[in-house]
Amino acid sequence: MIWPVQQLAGLPGSLWCVCNFRGYAPPPHSQLAKAGIKLKPFAMGETILYGEYGQHNDMLSILAPDATGSRITQWGIGVVQNIDAAAMSLWLVYRSIDSEIEGGSSSDDPDTFKFVKAGTAINF
Repeated sequence: MIWPVQQLAGLPGSLWCVCNFRGYAPPPHSQLAKAGIKLKPFAMGETILYGEYGQHNDMLSILAPDATGSRITQWGIGVVQNIDAAAMSLWLVYRSIDSEIEGGSSSDDPDTFKFVKAGTAINF
């Protein structure tokens, strides 16, 4: 589902949300939401600021096949700068991923993984 809201509270841009809620009769299941705002503070193109949050339950069985449950929680923030004249996007993202495994005999106890990633995409 994508819920766009144009010109929210008089802001010079748009606010949007991408939400994915899936539930299965037996687990695993996950929820993921991203929301952001699109602005044009620079003449070169739109700037998009966004945040994301997700939770994924019982999806780590490959790490501990005899586990009784698992949970991955992720959140992040990012910015995308579009450059219209070059049909290009530059992006920078910070993301934190925290995982827990219940039961099982895995000797590796996953913990929080934090990272920053950057990139570019050129459309042609």
